[in-house]
Amino acid sequence: MIVAGLDIGSTTTKAYLISEKPLGGAVLPTAPSPSKAAKKALEAACSRSSIEPEAILRIVATGYGRKAFLPASACISEITAQAKGISFLFPKARSILDIGGQDSKAIALNERGEVQDFVMNDKCAAGTGRFLEFTLHSLGISFEQLPKLADAEPYPLNTTCAVFAQSEVVSLLSSEVPLPAIVAGLFWQMATKAKNMASRLRLAFPLVFTGGMARLSQARNALSRSFQEEILIPPEPQLTAAIGAALLAKEHI
Repeated sequence: MIVAGLDIGSTTTKAYLISEKPLGGAVLPTAPSPSKAAKKALEAACSRSSIEPEAILRIVATGYGRKAFLPASACISEITAQAKGISFLFPKARSILDIGGQDSKAIALNERGEVQDFVMNDKCAAGTGRFLEFTLHSLGISFEQLPKLADAEPYPLNTTCAVFAQSEVVSLLSSEVPLPAIVAGLFWQMATKAKNMASRLRLAFPLVFTGGMARLSQARNALSRSFQEEILIPPEPQLTAAIGAALLAKEHI
């Protein structure tokens, strides 16, 4: 019995396969077509697990593009999928902070891993992966180059608007503010916005950090420092919603 979970996000599409045990997954860019990205992600996950796509009995989709993939057996919200995936990976987790390409969300869980409450920021790009990608690009830096930058004390940024942040960081660089300090300031701003959003909930710890931003040590360190708590990171932080969708697909069977 093989089932699949699909998380079709704005930036990346994730697929995860489960049989009697987890089989693994794949992450691919979503653009330009969410439905084609979903098909390719499933094929990539199947290839890595040495199974045929025809062997998948049920597919549950989540993410903003979940309704774009017509072969899906069912569609569920990202909140439900994240809670299911995290409660499987971290049974004692009580909160989730997910920062993706174009939105961020905080989810409070009860002791059974069920959603108690959540808050979502999908109206402003500041603090998301896309905001950081474009702002870093104005500094001539890609995500792949971030590990080479030494940690530094964050330089305080004045703007919290994604539109004006690029001009501010370029101005700081021309004023000879050290590049590592500017980059640290960007991540500190992200962590501060995330904490402010999460403060609208009664977040309890342990807190799990998910999404593409959770792959970056600068983001993890900034969040831990902001919350003054240890933050848990899944082995594959981009796949947690897809894992949750696959688990629900298995339960339905």
